[in-house]
Amino acid sequence: MVGTLRVAVCGPAFILLLFVSDLVSGLIHYSIPEELEQGAFVGNIVRDLGLNVEKLLVRKFRLVSDDSRQYLKVNFENGILFMNERIDREELCGQSPTCSLSFEAAVDNPLEMHSIEVEVLDINDNSPRFPTDTFPLQIFESIALGGSFPLESAHDSDVGVNTISTYQISSNDYFGLNVQTRSDGSKIVELLLEKALDRELESAFQLTLTAIDGGNPQRSGTAEISITVLDTNDNVPVFDHDIYRINIPENTLKGTSVTQISAVDLDAGTNAEVKYSFSRHSSERGRELFKLESETGKIKVYGVLDYEESIVYDLYVQATDNGSPPMVGHAKVVVKVTDVNDNTPEIKLSSISRVVPENAAPGTVVALISVSDRDSNENGQVHCTVPMNIPFRLQNSPNNQYKLLVGETLDREKESTYNISILAWDGGTPPLSANRTMLVSVSDVNDNAPEFTQSSYNVYLMENNTPGASIFAVTALDPDVGQNGDISYFVVENQIQDVSTTAYISVSSKSGNIYALRSFDYEQLKHFQIKVQAQDVEVLDLNDNSPRFPQSSFSIQVAESIVPGARFPLERAQDPDVGTNTVSTYQISSNENFGLKMQTRRDGKKVAELFLEKPLDRERRSVFQLVLTAFDGGSPALSGTAQIVINVLDINDNVPKFDREEYRVSMVENAPRGTFVTKVQAKDLDEGANAEIRYSFSEHAAQEEQELFTLDPKTGDIRVQGILDYEKSNVFELDVQAVDNGAFAMTGRSKVVVTLIDVNDNAPEIRLTSVSSTVREDAVPGTVIAAISVADRDSGKNGEVQCQIPQHLPIKLQKSPTNQYKLVTNNMLDREKVEFYNVSITAWDSGSPPLSTNKTILVSVSDINDNAPRFDQSSYTAYVMENNAPGDSILSVTALDPDLDQNSHVSYSILENPIQGMTSFPYVSIDSKSGNIYALRSFDYERLKHFQIQVQARDSGSPSLSSSAAVNVIILDQNDNAPAVVSPVTRNGSATVGPVPQSAPAGYLVTKVMATDADSGQNARLSYQLRKATDPSLISVGLKTGEIKLIRSVSSHDATTQDLLISVNDNGQPTLSATVTIAFSIVANVTEKYFERSNVLENANNFSDLNLYLIITLGSTSFIFLLTIMVLIAIKCHQDSDNGDDCSFCCCRMRDSGNSFMRRSAPKECLNYTGVRDNFLFLKTYAPTLPHSTLKMSDNNMAKERGQEDNGY
Repeated sequence: MVGTLRVAVCGPAFILLLFVSDLVSGLIHYSIPEELEQGAFVGNIVRDLGLNVEKLLVRKFRLVSDDSRQYLKVNFENGILFMNERIDREELCGQSPTCSLSFEAAVDNPLEMHSIEVEVLDINDNSPRFPTDTFPLQIFESIALGGSFPLESAHDSDVGVNTISTYQISSNDYFGLNVQTRSDGSKIVELLLEKALDRELESAFQLTLTAIDGGNPQRSGTAEISITVLDTNDNVPVFDHDIYRINIPENTLKGTSVTQISAVDLDAGTNAEVKYSFSRHSSERGRELFKLESETGKIKVYGVLDYEESIVYDLYVQATDNGSPPMVGHAKVVVKVTDVNDNTPEIKLSSISRVVPENAAPGTVVALISVSDRDSNENGQVHCTVPMNIPFRLQNSPNNQYKLLVGETLDREKESTYNISILAWDGGTPPLSANRTMLVSVSDVNDNAPEFTQSSYNVYLMENNTPGASIFAVTALDPDVGQNGDISYFVVENQIQDVSTTAYISVSSKSGNIYALRSFDYEQLKHFQIKVQAQDVEVLDLNDNSPRFPQSSFSIQVAESIVPGARFPLERAQDPDVGTNTVSTYQISSNENFGLKMQTRRDGKKVAELFLEKPLDRERRSVFQLVLTAFDGGSPALSGTAQIVINVLDINDNVPKFDREEYRVSMVENAPRGTFVTKVQAKDLDEGANAEIRYSFSEHAAQEEQELFTLDPKTGDIRVQGILDYEKSNVFELDVQAVDNGAFAMTGRSKVVVTLIDVNDNAPEIRLTSVSSTVREDAVPGTVIAAISVADRDSGKNGEVQCQIPQHLPIKLQKSPTNQYKLVTNNMLDREKVEFYNVSITAWDSGSPPLSTNKTILVSVSDINDNAPRFDQSSYTAYVMENNAPGDSILSVTALDPDLDQNSHVSYSILENPIQGMTSFPYVSIDSKSGNIYALRSFDYERLKHFQIQVQARDSGSPSLSSSAAVNVIILDQNDNAPAVVSPVTRNGSATVGPVPQSAPAGYLVTKVMATDADSGQNARLSYQLRKATDPSLISVGLKTGEIKLIRSVSSHDATTQDLLISVNDNGQPTLSATVTIAFSIVANVTEKYFERSNVLENANNFSDLNLYLIITLGSTSFIFLLTIMVLIAIKCHQDSDNGDDCSFCCCRMRDSGNSFMRRSAPKECLNYTGVRDNFLFLKTYAPTLPHSTLKMSDNNMAKERGQEDNGY
C-alpha cells in the first residue's frame, strides 16, 4: 500500500503527524517556517519511511537532490531530518506563492525511492521597499482634474497576506491615490489629481507614499514623491507701473537713459522670459526720438529733443514673453521735455494766422508775438521790431506781448506771401538777438470773376457734321486760386428756331469743349448764337467717404491659456473725410468672450483694442470670426467693417483617452511570431503635436511581457514577438499607455488582458533521480544505475507515456508504478573494452502524432585492477659499446597496463640473475618510473661479450599484478688494440730475413709479414703498406697478404742490402698501426739448390719451427673466432624462435627500443667475406664508433636496414 505522510512543523519544537500507513515507496510532506536555525528538528524521516535506523549505512541511505546546496541532513544515529542550513524562502523561491524543497530518499538492497517534499512557509520578515527612496514626478499645471499618474510600486519579498496590501499618501489638498489589484494579486498605485493646479501659487509638492503589507504585525515602507508643477504660459507680463512719467531737459544728449521699465511674468522658464518693444500705438516720431532696449527695458534718447517741437511724448510700450504662443503686457511712458535757458531772446508766436485773407481790413491781428529772454535784468529786457516796407506793423502790449497787425489793404493777386522778419534783442552788452521769420500767406477771396480770353468767338462748322464731335473750345481765366479759381462752363439757356440751345450744343463744364449734339444742315440753319458762361465754385466737405480698414480681414492668434483681461491691439480704420466726418468709434460683433476698449490719441484719432472677458477653451471653440465696425461722425454716419479671425491656439491640456478601459483577448499558446493580438486606440482632444499619440507599454508592464509582445507606437497594433507557453503563464496583463507629443507630454493608460488557450505542445519530460553515473566493472547484473521519472504536462492520451532504451546495451529499464523506472545492469561489464555508455532514453506520449523526448545518460564504468602490466616486447636486446661510461642509459623498456589511475601506475625492477658467477645488480640498474636501464660499470668486450637480465613491471593496484621480460645485453667491440707482428720474429721492431739471389726474377717472394689484432670485426681487418725502402722500385708489399715481393729482377746495380719499413694498420676508427723494419741482402753467387731452399714458403716440406708455430696460432685463433660467431648466431636464432620470428643464417635485425628519446641506429651484426683471398670472417659494424648510450634495436628495423648495409659495405 502506498500512502502519503504530511508533517507540519510550526516551529523548531512542534510537530504534527497527520497520517502514516504501510509505506514502502511514496511521498512524505513536511511543512516548516522559513528562517529555522541550523540543527532545528524537521521530522523523523526514518520512522516515517518505516526503515531500520541501524541499517541506514548498510543500505546506503542518502538524500538525492538537484540542488547543489544541502539545506537538510539526516542524523544516522536516530533517523531525524534536521536543518543543515538556514532557509530564506525569498532567496529560494522568490515570489512564487508556494515554496518547497523536493528530493528523494534512496536506499539500496533492495532499491527504494521515496519522494520527500518540505514546504517552506513564509513569515513576515520583509518590509515593503521602493526601488528608490525618492522619485520625481513632473505634472503640467494645466492638467485637467482626474488626471492619473502611475507611481513606482513597492516590492515585498514576502508572499500571500504578508505581501503589500495597500498604499497611503500623506495629507494634501491636491492629490489622492487609486490602488488597483492585478490578476496576479499584486497592487499597483496611481496618483490622482483632485484639485486644479496653479504653479504660480504652488510650484512643488513633497509627498510621502507608504506601502503597507498585510502581515501581523504589519510592516511598511515609504518613498518621497517630489512633484514639480510644470509651467504653462497662462500669465501676461505685468509692468510695475501702468504709466511711467518722466521729465527730461530738451538738451539731453543722445544715448542718455530716460528710464527703465520692468515687467514681471509669473510663469517660469522661457514663459517668463520677457522682451520689450514699442507697440503699434506709439507714434512714428516717438520711435525716432527714443530707443527701447528689448532685453533690459532701458529707454534712451535716440534723437534731438526740441521743447518747442513737442513738450510731451506718449510712448506705448509692451512686454512679450517667450512662450508659445506669446503673451503681451502693455504700459505707457509719458516723457515731458523741459525748457533750458539758452540766453538768447525767444520769439514765440501764438494765435498765428499764417494765412490772411486778402480782404482783411487794416488792424486785423495776424499773430500774437511773445518775446522773452530767459536771462534776467537787463539781459532779459527785450525789444522787438519788423521791417517798415511791408503792409504789416507791430503793436506793443504789456509784458513783452506784441500784436502783428495788417497795416494796409492787401491784394493777393499782387503779392501772395510775405516773409516777415521779426527782430528781438535784449538789453545786454553786447545785446543778444534773435530773428524769427514769419511767413504770412495772403489767402484768396473770390474777388475776381472769370474772364474769357475773348469777348466773343466765331465758330465755322461744316454741315453734315458728326453728332457728338467737338466743334470748339472756350477758355476763361480767374486770377483767384484754389476753389475760387476753379471754373465751370455751362450754356446759357436760349432758343434757336424755337428749340432750346441745349438741344444743339453742349459744353464740358470742366474743359470748356463745345460739342455739336446733332448734324447741322446748312439749308435749314446757316448760323446761330449761343452764350457760354464761366463761373467759379466753392467746395465744402461732405461725408462722402466711409471708414476703411487696411485689410478686409485680419487674424489674431490667442493661446487658450490666456487669462481674462488680456488686450490685443487692432488695426485702425482710415477715413479721408475730416472733422466730424472722420472715424469716431468702433464696435465689435456680439460674442461671449471678447469686448473692445477705445482710446483717443492726442491727435484726436481713435484706436481700439480687443479685450478678453471670458476664459477660452480651444476644445469647445477653436475659431472666432468677429466683425469689427468703424463709424464716422457724419450725418448720416458711415461705417466700414473688417473681419477679425481669432485662432485659439492649443495648449497640451488634455490627456489621451483610450476607447476602452480594458481590452480582453483570447488566443492559442502556439501563435507564431507576428500574429496580430489586438489594436488599442486613444484620442487626444488637443490638436497638432499635442494630439499626436505614440503607444507603448507602461512601467507597470513586466519585462517578460514586453519581450513576448510588441506594441506598434504609431498604429497601436499589438503582436506576438516571443514564444507563448500556456504552461508558464496563461494570462498576461499588458499595461499600455498613450503619450502625446506636447512639450510636456500627457499620458493616458489602459490594460490589455491576453488569455492563452492551451494546445498539446508538450513532449514528455524525463527526470533523473539518484543517478549513479559511475558503475564498477565487476558490478553484478541487476545493479541499479539510476531512478527515472517520466511525466507529460498534457492530459488524457497525450499524457500517457512509454519509455525505452536501446537493446544492444548491457543495461536495461525496469518499470515501476506511476511512470517510475530503474536503469539497471543486464550483463557483466568490462571497462577495458567499453569504458562508458551513452544510454539514450526515449519517452513518447500517446498523442497523434506522438511527441517524444530523448535524454542521454553517460554511464562510466569504473576500473578494478584486473589487468597485469604488459611489456611491449617479450624480450629486449641492448647493444653496448665497450668502454662505455658508467651511468649511461643503455635501454628503455615500457610496460602498459590497460587499467586506470593507481591500477595502471607501473614501477620497474630487475630480478636477480647471475652474470659470470656474480649477481646482475653491480652491472645494471633500472629507473622504477621511466623503465630506463643504466650501465653501472664500463664493459670490456674482450672479457664479457653478452649477458641477460630479467626486468619486472608491477602495477599499484590492490592486490598488485606484475609481469617480466628478458633483456639481452650485447657488448660491441671498440678499436682499442693495435696490430702485433708475429712473423717474421722481430727484435726491437726489426727483423732480418734470408738473402735474395741476384738472379731472383720479378715476383720473387722475399718474405711474408704476418700480424694479429686482439679486436674483432673491422677493427681486426689488417692492411700492409710499404712506408720506406732502400729502393722502392724493387720491392712491393701485398695490401691484404703482407707478402713482400720483387717488382723486377735484381740487377747488378742494386744495393746488396735492402732495408724496408712496413706498417700494419687495422680498419678501426681511429686506425691503430704497428711498424716493423725488415732487412735482407742480395747474394750474387748462390746455387740453384740454395735458391730453392731459400724460398721456404714455396716448399711446404721445408717449413721452419717458427712457421709451424705461426700457422698453428693463426688457425687456432680463426677457429675460436668462428666458433664464437656460430654460438652468437645460434643464441640469436633461439631468441627469435621464442618470439615467433623466422631466423636465417646471415640476417641483420634491429629492435626498436621503444624509448622515444634514444632513437639512434644500433650496429648491425653481419657475417661477410672480406674478399676472395681473405682468410678470416669479420664482424662488420654499422658505424666506426658508437655513442656511449646504446639504443634498443628491433628485429624489424634491423631487417629493413640489412640490405642497405650490405650494399654499402
